[in-house]
Amino acid sequence: MLQNHRNVLHFIRAYSANLRLSADDRLTLLSSYSVDAAVMDIFGALLNGATLCPIDIREVGLVGLRVRLRRDGVTVYHSTPTVFRHLIGSSAGEELAPSLRLIVLGGEEVRREDVEAYRRSTPGHCLFVNGFGPTESTVSLQHFVDKATRIERASVPVGRAVVDTEVLLLSPRGEPGQIHGEIAIRSRHLALGYWRRPLQTRAVFLPDPEGGERRIYRTGDMGRLLVDGCIEFAGRRDSQVKIRGFRIEMGEIEDVLARHPDVREAAVAVRDHSSGERRLIAYWVARAEPAPEDAALRRYLRGKLPDSMMPSAFVRLEALPLTPSGKIDRRALPDPEEARSVDGRAFEDPRDGLEVRLARLFERVLGTSPISMGDHFFDLGGHSLLAVRLFAEIEATFGLRIPLATLFTAPTVAQLAEVLRDKGASAQWSSLVPLQPGGRLRPFFGVHGHSGEVLFYRDLCRRLGPDQPFFALQAQGVNGKPPHRAVEAMAAHYLDEIRTVQPRGPYFLGGYCLGAIVAFEMAQQLLARGEEVALLALFVGYGPDLRGLSGRAHHLGARLSFHLGRARSLSGRDRRTYLLRKGRDVALGLSRSARSFLWRRAYGLLEGVPYLPSRLFRDVEEMNLHAARSYVPRMYPGSMIVYLSGETLPGLCLVPKRDLDGLEAREMEVVPVPGGTHTMMQEPHVAVLGALLKARLQTRVTAASRS
Repeated sequence: MLQNHRNVLHFIRAYSANLRLSADDRLTLLSSYSVDAAVMDIFGALLNGATLCPIDIREVGLVGLRVRLRRDGVTVYHSTPTVFRHLIGSSAGEELAPSLRLIVLGGEEVRREDVEAYRRSTPGHCLFVNGFGPTESTVSLQHFVDKATRIERASVPVGRAVVDTEVLLLSPRGEPGQIHGEIAIRSRHLALGYWRRPLQTRAVFLPDPEGGERRIYRTGDMGRLLVDGCIEFAGRRDSQVKIRGFRIEMGEIEDVLARHPDVREAAVAVRDHSSGERRLIAYWVARAEPAPEDAALRRYLRGKLPDSMMPSAFVRLEALPLTPSGKIDRRALPDPEEARSVDGRAFEDPRDGLEVRLARLFERVLGTSPISMGDHFFDLGGHSLLAVRLFAEIEATFGLRIPLATLFTAPTVAQLAEVLRDKGASAQWSSLVPLQPGGRLRPFFGVHGHSGEVLFYRDLCRRLGPDQPFFALQAQGVNGKPPHRAVEAMAAHYLDEIRTVQPRGPYFLGGYCLGAIVAFEMAQQLLARGEEVALLALFVGYGPDLRGLSGRAHHLGARLSFHLGRARSLSGRDRRTYLLRKGRDVALGLSRSARSFLWRRAYGLLEGVPYLPSRLFRDVEEMNLHAARSYVPRMYPGSMIVYLSGETLPGLCLVPKRDLDGLEAREMEVVPVPGGTHTMMQEPHVAVLGALLKARLQTRVTAASRS
């Protein structure tokens, strides 16, 4: 990096004025002389006649650093947040030094707990400064905090621009004026560029469209404009990764994990697995012993993040590796296979050849190894798509088809091995799946979606609490038998099933997507038999209407489905090329809604996520959709509540909007819920849905007990 005198002098002038540096100050120098952080310490002292106190932490250690702060009468402490956290963690609650008047942090995201640590460990007159400034522009933003400042958000703002500097938030196309975007610095006081790297220099150092001496530097960091005009750091642009088709911000996962009360610090990295899939790996350091187990951390994250952001593995470290400048050295983070978490939990080895083979299937599907015989499928990052893939592998390997819902009662290798040993006898198929059979309340019955499976109900079941029994109803076709061809037949069959656990009403019914139509018909049949339906809850998001497609459109759709099937046998560039070539002509003959629907399937394949992994599930889905299209609803003489996803994304729920609009009741309430059609059943959105449904169930229980 080629710096210049103008840049350094401008920075030191602003730094000195804002921090009111003088010859009486004593500044720390903890960074290597070769990194940009040293510029503010060296020249901040030199150009103000102040005293510079170089301290080699690797030589003196954290205890020695505390001693030097006191002995040298340091007034301005400067480091990365990581070094500061280590220093506070080693101080046992003692005040760092009575002479301190400024704690200056930068180089990494500063969190609310850093401010809380500053308040506990510094004298009353001391101020806290968070700064943002890459090497190319030195410090460009600053935010000052005193002992009384309230920090409402988990991340401490990086503040406002310093003098003669303008901060822009750019869209991906480089358009300024965004609320959330890439942080760019417009100023006369920028570095000259990168030594002998003209292409990289031109890519990020841009001329000012308004002319003059100012230039614009694109930092690659993301920011968010707050209501008070401050900028909040929102991670690196290059820390966004795409896994299984989802765009993921790794900094967000780190921030949530680091807020766990038993986690001192955390980092997240992406690793490529031998299967070709990319995996999120969480590295963490315990605050104290006893440390939480991986399963506890996963449960904590599952309550705050969607499944797509759930790490595949957790690796506990004694300390995160650091660079010479005190930042986290992400390149030095070990592979999970080389550093299996040291959470102290006993590792269970396979007991026989069957468990060895089954464990290998778990490892291949979940993308993590080694797997203990007691490890829980969902705690290892499993979800419904991976469950389907796992059971397809089990069928291919052992020649035995077992119900997908078996994972609810046998989620570990050891438990699933027992099911395989008795040839699936302990997993006899039933439409009624006991997600949570225990509890003192009346059970809630939830009907499957368009694919026929019910794993997606797991988070909602957990949110309703241990006292609420929850039974899901899976489609008959997923067991290999012919699917029901009519909604009325589905409803009658499911009512026979639920009477085995609850012979009489009042009943609590619910249905998701296509299951909303089935639950609606179940309620109709119950009322016709004189039974009471205390609650009918429909979980709905709209999809495209394909019912009016012409015969030619259906033919074209079949052609595209054929090509999608052929594409499954290809990989990488070949799959992409084949789909784009074959799909172009087919798609031109379809209506806009059908084109959107079918190309979403193709898009799923392009991202490496098969829309439906097996012919069995495709058959069930097609028959279910046929039944929904053929159903003629009648006015329901009772009351129902519709939980409508706030972000209706076409193509995710395959039930046409007009089919759902045909469901009418004497009393109907529509309650908006966050998330999309699919994500309304996932964390963090399902927390809201669960709270609303739980409150409604309690209200109906009270009303039923009074009647």
